[in-house]
Amino acid sequence: MITTGRDIETILFKNGYNQIGATRRHAKIYMSNIRELKTVIVIEAIQAEVSGTCSLNAVIREAEEKYNILLAVDPLIILIGSSRTHKLYGKNMMTIDCSDSKIKCRGYSARYEKECLDFIDFSKKQRKIAKANLDISKRVNGNYSTWILYIIMMINVCCFYNAVKTGGLGFAGYTSNNGLEVYAISAKAIIVNKEYVRLISYMFEHGSIGHLFGNVVSLFLLGKMLLKRKGTLRFLAVYMLGGISAGYLSSAYHYFVMKDLQTITVGASGAIFALLGALVMDVLTDDNMIGMKKRFAGFACAMLIFNSIGFNIDWIGHVGGFLSGMLLMWYINKIDQIVMNLSEMKICNLKANGRM
Repeated sequence: MITTGRDIETILFKNGYNQIGATRRHAKIYMSNIRELKTVIVIEAIQAEVSGTCSLNAVIREAEEKYNILLAVDPLIILIGSSRTHKLYGKNMMTIDCSDSKIKCRGYSARYEKECLDFIDFSKKQRKIAKANLDISKRVNGNYSTWILYIIMMINVCCFYNAVKTGGLGFAGYTSNNGLEVYAISAKAIIVNKEYVRLISYMFEHGSIGHLFGNVVSLFLLGKMLLKRKGTLRFLAVYMLGGISAGYLSSAYHYFVMKDLQTITVGASGAIFALLGALVMDVLTDDNMIGMKKRFAGFACAMLIFNSIGFNIDWIGHVGGFLSGMLLMWYINKIDQIVMNLSEMKICNLKANGRM
């Protein structure tokens, strides 16, 4: 699989070619510096819109006039672009198809046999490396399925329905705390009584239909993004551990700072902000997302501030979840990088031993 012009140049240089120049028709001219005079013309077919032998002859004439040389009678033509985008046929023709990165050779003569075979061999090796890298990526990030999102969303809906059914909660909001205080967190429950199981149960309870709807929608949007980037296991780790951390930080804040033992907290907001924090950390450390870093960070900060202002909002849980998510993703990325490095070392050893 040849993906860049640099790969083509590497193979040509290896076979004793030097680039003598380029034409206005998106063609690069290479000539051999060995005994037998041979010429290679590399044409970017997508840009040049090559449509026939007339275009090829024009490229050759332009090169001869521009550089005051006489090119080989039968040059090797390397056409970069989908085979469906041109109608150029002739002897010594090689097409590097950008749509599937396959190399197709047509009627090359014996004098260019070594070059063509080198291109084909290089392409096969690159395909093996690409497949190995894809396998590494799958092992590191894992597969993902949106079913886990639907399951968590359904658990939230079922818990809300149960709270309404038992009479402790109305669809519009609280009617009494009796239906929620068994599952909610508070400074008294977590810090004093050490009922740590509530750090899980509180994430699936909500105070009103609006509270539930907002969290479910946010969970779906942010969760799907993180699932695609990091896989199911990492998503679950961030969601659960981030939610637990947010709940504990909220309880500790109410106990040590506010001296409030009775206020209860419910909702998946802490876990959802952990997803947001994880996404921010993953984007900020991804070199392929350079153009999106500032935008995404600004969006995340605006979302955090907007959703932490108002009455009956546990802002410390939101901030705690966000920071916990960032820390978890930083740690996950460090582990993934170690695994990637070890796997790449294995690939390098295979290449050195000629097994790839």
